[in-house]
Amino acid sequence: MYYHLIDYFMKKYIFVLILCISAGYIYGQTSVSSAPIKIISMGADTLTNIPKAVYPPLLEITNVSFTSTSNENFVSMEEAGYLHFTIINAGRGDAYNLRLYASETSGISGLKYDNLKFIAKQLTPGTRRTDSIFIEGRNNLRDGRARFELILSEANGHKSPIAGIWVPTRASSKPNIDMLDYEIFRMNDREFGIQMTIINNSSSTINDIKVQIDYPKTVYVKGSHFKTVPTLKPDESVQLDYVFVKNQYFNEMTKDEFNINFEDNNGRQLGLQRKIVRTSTPTAVDNRGNTSAYSRSDVDVNIPFSTNEVKNNHIYALVIGNEKYAGNQDVPYAVNDSRAFAEYCVRTFNIPRNNVTILTNATGNQMKEGLRTLARKALYDTDTEAEVIIYYSGHGVIAKDKYSMADDEFDQYLIPVDVSGADPSLSLSRKDIYAALNEIPLKRASIFLDACNIKGDRAVSKVARYEWKGNVFVFASSSASQSSTAYNEKEHGLFTYFLLKSIQDKKGKIEYKDLTDMVIRNVERQSDNMSDKIQTPEIITSPQIGDAWKRWKVPE
Repeated sequence: MYYHLIDYFMKKYIFVLILCISAGYIYGQTSVSSAPIKIISMGADTLTNIPKAVYPPLLEITNVSFTSTSNENFVSMEEAGYLHFTIINAGRGDAYNLRLYASETSGISGLKYDNLKFIAKQLTPGTRRTDSIFIEGRNNLRDGRARFELILSEANGHKSPIAGIWVPTRASSKPNIDMLDYEIFRMNDREFGIQMTIINNSSSTINDIKVQIDYPKTVYVKGSHFKTVPTLKPDESVQLDYVFVKNQYFNEMTKDEFNINFEDNNGRQLGLQRKIVRTSTPTAVDNRGNTSAYSRSDVDVNIPFSTNEVKNNHIYALVIGNEKYAGNQDVPYAVNDSRAFAEYCVRTFNIPRNNVTILTNATGNQMKEGLRTLARKALYDTDTEAEVIIYYSGHGVIAKDKYSMADDEFDQYLIPVDVSGADPSLSLSRKDIYAALNEIPLKRASIFLDACNIKGDRAVSKVARYEWKGNVFVFASSSASQSSTAYNEKEHGLFTYFLLKSIQDKKGKIEYKDLTDMVIRNVERQSDNMSDKIQTPEIITSPQIGDAWKRWKVPE
C-alpha cells in the first residue's frame, strides 16, 4: 500500500511538471520582441528559443573594404588580407543568430577564405557593428581581380541585400629586381655619371635591396659602389646615381663595362646581373644642364608641358626601344625614340613617371615581363577604367601566326635584341599584346609601332584573326610589306620624329584624326624625298571602336 501511494504521487507530480513546461514553451513562442525574453544558450555561438518578432529587422552590409597585411592592396601567396565590413540593423525588430555568407563569384581559383562566419547572437534595432574575414592566396593563384559577394542572414529568415567588392590578386613570384633603363652623362672633363632606374617586378614588397655596380680599372667611383634601397613595392621603381672619376688608364675610344648586381642582406641574388657599356664620352646637353648619353634633335628639346595640374594617374605606358641586336643589324636611333617618347608621356601627356615603364635594348623575357607589368598596373587600378599606351621602336617582321593552324595567316612580331628575326615565334606579337589587353577593363588602349612590316615568309598572305575587346587603336609606322626608315638628320625614326613633331607643334592639344593625318602626310612626303620607296603609316582599330578614335584627344 505504501509503495502504491508513492507511485501515485510520483505520476501526478510528473504530469504537473510536464504541463508547466508545455505552458512555458507556448508562452515563449508567442512573446513579442519588446517583451523580456529568456534565451537559453546552446553551444558557444548560437541561441535557441528564437521568438518571431512582430516587427522584422532590416539588415544591411556597408563600408566593405580590403586591406592586406602590409598595405599592398592585393592578395598573393605571400600577401594575405582582410575584408572589412559594417553590419546594421535598420529595422524595428531584433535579429538573431546572424551569419555572414561570403562567396567569390568571378572564378578566381587559389583563394582561401571564410565562406561562413557567425557574427552575433542578437542585433537590436539601430545597432551596428564592424567585422572582417581573412583571405589568403594559394600556389595556384593567378593575376586578376576576385569579386567577393557578402550576404547576411538571421534565424527568422531575414537577409541583407548582397554587398560586393573587387580584390586584386597576384600570382606568386620570386623576388625579381631588374634594371629598366640607364643614362650615362658627362659632368666635367674628369667625371661622368651613370643614372639607372631599377624596378621590383615581383608580386611582393622587397626590403633592403643592395645594388652593387662593379666598375673597370679605368675609373674610380666617388663614394660607395654599394647603394641600398630600403623598400620597393611591386611595380615600383627608383633612380640611382653613381659618379665616376677617370684615371690614367682611361681611354675615350675603348669600351668600359659596368656590371650591376642585386642582392639582399644575406647575399641572395634578387635578379639577373645587368651590364652597362660605355662606348664614348657623351657630349649632348640634357634637360638638367648636364650632357646626355644620347643625341637630341628639335623634338627632344622644348617638349611641351601639360597645363593640367591634376596628373593622369590612371594612364599607364610601356615604352620599348631596341637598337643593339645580337643577331640582326642595329636599328638606328631606337633608344633615342623610346626615351623621347617616354618624356612626352611624362611632360605632355601628364602621366606620373612611376606609371611609365621604359625598356631599352630589351630581351624577350624583359619585353614579356614589361607587358605583364603594364597589364598588372592597369588591372589593379580599381578606382576607374584605366588607359594604356604602348610604344615600340625596333626590328619588326611579318611571319606566320604562331597561334594559328593555318599556314597562310601572318602576324607582326616585335623582335627582342636577343632573338634572331629568323625565329619570330620567340618575339612579342601583336596578338600577344591584344590578348594581354583583353584581360583588362580598359577605357582605351593606344599602340604606336615604329617597326618594319616586311614579310619574312612569302607563303603568308592573310592577317591573323585577332580577338579584340574594348577600344584599341594601333598606329603603325608602315603598311604591309614596307620598311620603316630612319631620319638621320633628326636622329630618330622617320615615323617617331613626325609623331612627336606633330604633338610638339600643337603643344599636346590635338585629336587623333588630326594627328594621324599630319604624320601620314609628312612621312610619305619625307620618305619620297629621301628615297624612291614611300613609307605610309597604317591605322588599325578594333571593330568595336568604329570612328570614335578620330575624336580621341592626346592625353594632357
